[in-house]
Amino acid sequence: MPSKKGVFVQYYLCLLMNKEKNNLGKFAALTDPLLKNFFNEQKAAVPRSLAYARRMIDVVEDFCMRGGKRLRPALVYYGYKLVGGKKEKDILKASLAMELVHAFLLIHDDIMDEDEMRRGKATVHKLYENEYKTRRQKHTNPKHSKHFGETMAILAGDLASQLATTLILSTTFDAEMKIRAISKLSETVKNTIFGQELDIRLETSPAPTPAEILNVYRLKTAQYTFESPLHIGLILAKATPKNIQDISRYAVPGGIAFQIQDDILGIFGNEKKLGKPILSDIKQGKQTLLVAKALEMGNSSHRKQILSALGRKQISKRQAEEVRLALKNSGALAYCKDLAKKYAEQAKDSLKQFNRKKYNQEVIETLSGLADLIIKREA
Repeated sequence: MPSKKGVFVQYYLCLLMNKEKNNLGKFAALTDPLLKNFFNEQKAAVPRSLAYARRMIDVVEDFCMRGGKRLRPALVYYGYKLVGGKKEKDILKASLAMELVHAFLLIHDDIMDEDEMRRGKATVHKLYENEYKTRRQKHTNPKHSKHFGETMAILAGDLASQLATTLILSTTFDAEMKIRAISKLSETVKNTIFGQELDIRLETSPAPTPAEILNVYRLKTAQYTFESPLHIGLILAKATPKNIQDISRYAVPGGIAFQIQDDILGIFGNEKKLGKPILSDIKQGKQTLLVAKALEMGNSSHRKQILSALGRKQISKRQAEEVRLALKNSGALAYCKDLAKKYAEQAKDSLKQFNRKKYNQEVIETLSGLADLIIKREA
């Protein structure tokens, strides 16, 4: 039976995590009207003769408004508030640039992964593919409809990327700060592309090392999901280089923990809660840390079960369950859960360096709560 202190700690963590879930929910409720208004402005600026252009803005808007945690824009906001930023309306608007970049990368990622569902609805390339089939009806060619869908989705993703820059430029921050923020956003996209390239290359590697996989996590998730949003907020608040350097000690391990948990949810999670297909990583042949450790730690039976499913587009329910058991019984699942927890704790410990007089302590508590939420989340 746990001690009274242990029960209190568990209760406190539960309250803290619920608070951060509520904070993200409130942030989305606060920013979604701003995002919708921005899309309306963009559509109003398109000549009536370009109805197809308005349609593409509608598609990007629908994709962004489907939901999502709004974690990245929230971290832009928290980074800004951490050092006392005062322009509330402008930072809320600027923060949404990260949501548009997120949409851009997800739309393209879904094409590369050949996924058909995102946030509970058809992915953008499938949406356009279905539109082509509807228009062509009996005369449609599957090859042509697929190509049309992917081509239009690439353009929609490119549009979302361009609109992210437009959002930052539309704020009243100093020109120098806006240029620095856009430069950081550009660097983030570049590094995410490099991370995606490495991720795809590792799919062809017979035995990628955990170090190589963690490097993908640093490039694709730690920088893009945690570090860069916080940096952009700090930049717009005119923070010092030391402020920016200090927050990276939180953001990088926090981002790695987030990705490890994401890998776990991608296989053991609830498809309805996630809003996307589970086992997608296995079907795509992705070499996640979870898979790599299972192949390293498991016996011949575990390896056979995993390798027989890895890269197969169609996996039966029985085979899916065998893969889950292999990942669990090999010790890989426990290893990854423990590692995610260690990275989250490292992120939390880094916050102890932030002096109470110089930094917003409410933001520090929020970031600490997010570190706990990372490894407990279910979607």
